[in-house]
Amino acid sequence: MNLDRAFALLLASIGAVAGFTPSGRVAFSVASSQSSRAASVPNVRVASVLSSEVEQSAESSAAPAFETAIHVGNISFDTRESDLRDVFSAYGSVSKVNMPIDRETGRPRGFAFVNMSSAEEHAAAIEALNESEVGGRTIYVSESVPKEKYAANKNKFDGPRKRTTPRGPRGTKIYVGNLNFDTTMEDIQAAFSEYGEVKDCFVPSDYDGNPRGFAFVTLDDDNALKAIEGLDGTELGGRTLNVKKSLPKESKPRDRY
Repeated sequence: MNLDRAFALLLASIGAVAGFTPSGRVAFSVASSQSSRAASVPNVRVASVLSSEVEQSAESSAAPAFETAIHVGNISFDTRESDLRDVFSAYGSVSKVNMPIDRETGRPRGFAFVNMSSAEEHAAAIEALNESEVGGRTIYVSESVPKEKYAANKNKFDGPRKRTTPRGPRGTKIYVGNLNFDTTMEDIQAAFSEYGEVKDCFVPSDYDGNPRGFAFVTLDDDNALKAIEGLDGTELGGRTLNVKKSLPKESKPRDRY
């Protein structure tokens, strides 16, 4: 008996004791199956990594949402979020409305923040709705300034304003809304001078120096009434003007906090 035959007999004896004799075909099949399974795992992981990278790339390439809010002050306590959404939706898509609530009383605090979907809609809503009436009250609409920027620019807002004439005898101050951003102070003066001497003309700007889309003009009392009647609803610079008497600050309703 040679060595090879002795080894074969040994394997047969071990198989008999175990009650199973694996054939070469079965052993090869099992080994092949395990090898195939092991080889497929890296491919699955590679596919998962590639899919994740594609999703992340798509998310990063998406255009950022317009996040600058609009501050709406002097809101009636009976006004609901849905009411504000309806009013602002006339000027674009409203993405968010936030009406802060007083923690102690559970009542609205008298102001809100509205987010539009684009810068164009944001500007249009401010121009059209500032000092308009909602829920029986005159609302004051402006761009919401972050707290840190408000503190940095407070002195600029409170500083002296440039006017066409020095302070002197007052007449009737007129609010001129919905102005085209390209309309100049000279354009406004020219329109109002047809009704009398323009005593004062002021065009507010934001902290970046850009016009805010409205102005204040002062004429003698009689001339101011004529100007309001003659210019309200007329067109200047491609925009329909909103012209009315401006109320003094002390007589305007204030937000209740």
